[in-house]
Amino acid sequence: MAQNLTSSVDNLLDKNPDLRQRLGGIGDRINSANVDVSKAEVSLTPGNGTVGTTVTLSAKGLPADTAVVIGGGAPRTAYEVLQQARTSADGTLQATVRIPDWSTSQERFVLTVAAEEAEWKVRSAPFQITGTKL
Repeated sequence: MAQNLTSSVDNLLDKNPDLRQRLGGIGDRINSANVDVSKAEVSLTPGNGTVGTTVTLSAKGLPADTAVVIGGGAPRTAYEVLQQARTSADGTLQATVRIPDWSTSQERFVLTVAAEEAEWKVRSAPFQITGTKL
């Protein structure tokens, strides 16, 4: 396109900052799609409690400085987004998450960390729900 306009690519992008931003976003999504999170780990502390318990979610091995969502639900089902977060520069994440009231009918609850703009996700071991919220 720049050649057809007898311009340099940099000149074209300088004159069209929205185009530069869109191209950068596409590049970020392409790079995020090729991320290997097979060795990533998500842990919960504590590992059991009642509905309404606040847990600390710790994750490592994630892509650095990436927008993520933290979701929850029964094991092997779709998750519901509970909150948004961002991984650190070293690919770790620590967040405080409350086991939601709507999980009362479940015995186990899994938290999922997933990229907002890519196709990867990592799940925790199940949180064991031991009773009802007081």
